[in-house]
Amino acid sequence: MSDTIRPGNSYTEEPLLTLTNANGSAFELANSTVRLTATTATGTQIVDHFITFNALGNVTASSNMTVVGTSASGIVSNQLTAIETLSMTGWMYWTASVTDILGNTEPVAAGTWKVSSNLRAGLPGSITRRDLRRMILGEVGGVRILKATANGSDVTFIDATNLIGENNTYIDQQAYFAGGTVQNLELIRHVTGSNRDQRAIGFGLALPMPTAIGDVVELVNMRGTGYQIADVHQALDEAMISARTGALIPATQTMGTYSRTTGSLEIPPDWVLISGIQWQDETGAWRPMRIASRAGGDGWSVDKYNRLVEVGGTWGYKIDGATVRLAGMTAPERLEHDDDTTGVNAEWLTAQAVANLLQGSYLRHPTQERRDIVFQAQQKANGLRALAVNRIPANAIKL
Repeated sequence: MSDTIRPGNSYTEEPLLTLTNANGSAFELANSTVRLTATTATGTQIVDHFITFNALGNVTASSNMTVVGTSASGIVSNQLTAIETLSMTGWMYWTASVTDILGNTEPVAAGTWKVSSNLRAGLPGSITRRDLRRMILGEVGGVRILKATANGSDVTFIDATNLIGENNTYIDQQAYFAGGTVQNLELIRHVTGSNRDQRAIGFGLALPMPTAIGDVVELVNMRGTGYQIADVHQALDEAMISARTGALIPATQTMGTYSRTTGSLEIPPDWVLISGIQWQDETGAWRPMRIASRAGGDGWSVDKYNRLVEVGGTWGYKIDGATVRLAGMTAPERLEHDDDTTGVNAEWLTAQAVANLLQGSYLRHPTQERRDIVFQAQQKANGLRALAVNRIPANAIKL
């Protein structure tokens, strides 16, 4: 199991673990302790949670873990606090185990958490999903940005500046909450009516919180016949998948102190190629290590099957006890939230997503005119493709 976690936010997995017996029946948790620990890539333990049950199946002690249902269901859930996630970065590796009344402990599950506030944040040219969506919708003529000028309710939104149309002008459009009240962010509501005098739109489904001054809404699907938010996000996801073959992103990860006894380093799960190892000398400078001419030779080599970097020959002695870090590249990931960012070229991403949207429209309603428009859009995206291709380092090995 692998999930993305944002530092500074609490996180709950529901349910985390479903324990079963060998015959597939639910595991009775009475007289047992379920424990979950998590470590960093360098092996530093950062989480130690547990939940203990007595003979009656009642919880007698717990730390950030809860039972889902009764002990007979065999299901427990784990929670990470905001303070815990704030101290995390990169990949976390968790394991869960069960200890019975006799003290026998058995591992039952393992997984990873990826802790990232903004995917690929801080890269030159990084852009958010929010900005990309607006650029895409701008190309196809399908977005109106609203900003609340007064407090509304959980079923109304007021913008005296922009909602100037006649009654029910905006009916059947989608309202996407892109800024302001946190509880409403990234939610979509169907507009069931609008009022010219009140400068308001209304929704049939209530929001978690009333709308407030400063809230931002993107109004899309003009006249009920345009593109919806889900269409745009899917088109962008498809473009990001297309980028994975060329728009690779440089990455480094410090692995801690190297031990010749172990002799290997685990490659991060999201890396798609490895390009080298660096070690830190006594002055603090990072020095490159040469690549071995063969597996197990003098230098570094890669065990692709086990996703390990091996250090062989005299280099194992030379860097024993030194801090090392890996260099490699990752593939672009889909943008799951509006504040997630990507370093993939925005001009190409927008063009390719627009072509994807138009292709979908053509397939639903094929006409010669639509076909010509799709062809032109794809030609534009193809012409910009080179902007989204990054140089692969020398000696890089694909995984």
